[in-house]
Formats: sequence, C-alpha cells, structure tokens
Amino acid sequence: FAVPPAVPFVRSDCNTGADLGGAFALVWRQTGQLRSLRTPFGGVRPAFWRAPTENDLGNFSNLRWADWKLADLYQYAPDVHVTENGEVEATLVFAGKPDASCTLTYRFVQNGVLVRAHMDRQEGDMPCFGLCFEMPKTYRNLAWYGNIEPEAGCDRKNARRLGVGSGTVETQLTPYLKPQECANKTDLRVLCVTDDEGRGVRITAHASFEASVLPWTAHELENAPHQRDLPPYRRTVVRLLQGQCGVGGDDSSRLVAHRREVHVGMPLECVEKPDVAVAHHAEHVVDVGGGFPSVYPGMIP
Repeated sequence: FAVPPAVPFVRSDCNTGADLGGAFALVWRQTGQLRSLRTPFGGVRPAFWRAPTENDLGNFSNLRWADWKLADLYQYAPDVHVTENGEVEATLVFAGKPDASCTLTYRFVQNGVLVRAHMDRQEGDMPCFGLCFEMPKTYRNLAWYGNIEPEAGCDRKNARRLGVGSGTVETQLTPYLKPQECANKTDLRVLCVTDDEGRGVRITAHASFEASVLPWTAHELENAPHQRDLPPYRRTVVRLLQGQCGVGGDDSSRLVAHRREVHVGMPLECVEKPDVAVAHHAEHVVDVGGGFPSVYPGMIP
C-alpha cells in the first residue's frame, strides 16, 4: 500500500490500540482480531470457508476442504507486535491446519485502518481466502462498484458489465432449496455497507476483489436444511475475499472447482456518504489506498 502516516498507538496486556481522532481502534492480542473502530463491528478475521454448494457436495469438495472449516472457526495469535514502521502485525495459527499460518497487518490512519492478510504457509487448495467481520443489523444497506450482477463466481461471470449496484442485506439470500454459498459479488473496486443515515464503512483493495453481505455466517448457511431453519436476522456479516473457488460444473458432477491464489490487502475506511464514494470510483480511474489499475468504463478488464 501507498499509505498516509500511521497514527500513535498504545499497548496493554490484552489489546493494542490507536487513537483515530474521535474513535479508538483495538486489536485483541489473543486472536489478532480488530475488535473496535468508529463504526462498531466484530473482529476482523481471516475467512477460509464457504457454505458448500450442491456441486461441492457432488464432487466431495466439502470433505477435501474439511480442515479449512476448522481453521475458519478456531484461530489463535501466538504473536502480536508493533513493527518499526508503526503497524500492528499478528501471526495466526489454526485448528486442523498445523502446516498453515497467516499474517494480519493493521495500519491505523485518521479515518480508518489498512488491513493486509497473507498466508505464510499452506498446503493444498482452499474454498476461499479473505477477511470476515460482523456489524449490527442496522447496517443493512450496501452499494458497490464492480460486476453489477448480484451473484456471480469466478467461472460464472462471462459478458458481465462493470457498474454501480445497490441493495439491502435482507434481500441478498438467493432462494435455493437448501441454503448454500450465495450473493457473491465479483470484480469489485469498492464496497460500502451503511445504515439508513449513511454511516458505515467503505472497503477498497489493491486489486479487484469479491464480497458478500448477508445476515448469516457461512456456517449458519451450511447448517440450515431449509431457508425456514436459518436463524433470525440479528447482525450483518461481511465477507471480503481475494477470491474463492468457482461453481465447478453445470451439475453435481465430479468436476473440481477452479483454484485461486491466496493474498489479500484491503483498506477499511469509515464513511458518511457512501453513494458519493461509489460514484467517484465509477467515473474516474480507481486509485484509493492500494492503487488499482486503470478501469475501462463499462467493461470488466
């Protein structure tokens, strides 16, 4: 990232924090999760799991990926420290994947935080890789600049166009007979999640990314046999992904889904007028935080 100077930080036995001017950001030293910012949300954590699709079940990907489900659920940070350039760096290890580790790096700035996640060690493929966090259910509005389709995958997006999309969290669930991975948005340059008064977060990245915003985690979707079995809408779950495996086949065949590389870096910024932020990205060459490549109007590169 080409980033502005970091703000001062403080350290305690349980947390490492920074004064952002009107808000205080905290990183929990036990898990390495960002636990507090101006916009209230649950800890930022690496995401490795998606609710299996019918094709995943058909080609037994859920069994091949089972260790990554444990890694998504149970994470621990044996080392959280402040680097010489003023960043908080956490090294995470995972249940079920003793051969894997991930580094989360936070750089606090006046209006938000720049988050980088990098897999230091890992073997085999995984269903997805990115970041996940939760927000109160009042943050129910989303707007994005990217693939305008409300649901797409890396192998299901041909001839889609770049544009500005919007929606609400409660309408994102695709009505599959059995709840599964859904509402994934691809080729994103910016994503905003806000309340009805326009307060919330804006997310950008060093390159196009994928995301979904739903009332449930991937594990809750997986555990529900039918839509009526899903828990009540109690919070907003935001998943920001460098990428995830594609659908794989046109039916539940043995065709294995596409693999993706594993590296992600995302500035997380508090905003007051998200629609203006999205419009700015749609009308100009994108260069926020990470320095995107030029965007050709109307067509996904």
